Amino acid sequence: MKNILLKLICVFTLIFGTANVSKAQLVHIPDSAFRAYLNGNFASCMVGNFIDATCPEVLNAKNITLAYSGISNLSGIHVFVNDTALDCSNNLLTALPQLPASLTNLYCSYN
Repeated sequence: MKNILLKLICVFTLIFGTANVSKAQLVHIPDSAFRAYLNGNFASCMVGNFIDATCPEVLNAKNITLAYSGISNLSGIHVFVNDTALDCSNNLLTALPQLPASLTNLYCSYN
């Protein structure tokens, strides 16, 4: 009887454990100005101070323009895995975090 119960638990774990693969992957956005931009442009992908890296709008974003936004920290920008152009010019940046590997154009003057 214990053997059958153990097997049932394993089966349920496999079924319900793999069903969670599509769960949201939330990434913290520490900069309030960057969060404000994301809330204005990707509102359905935001959960408080976090962005859902699996959100279709995030995955489909190609050209992100953050110029003149008062941003000092771009942590979390890496979730835009298909972004090819990023304009983060005229902000308060002193360093760049991990950027999307797909990025081919970066405009970052006047920071």
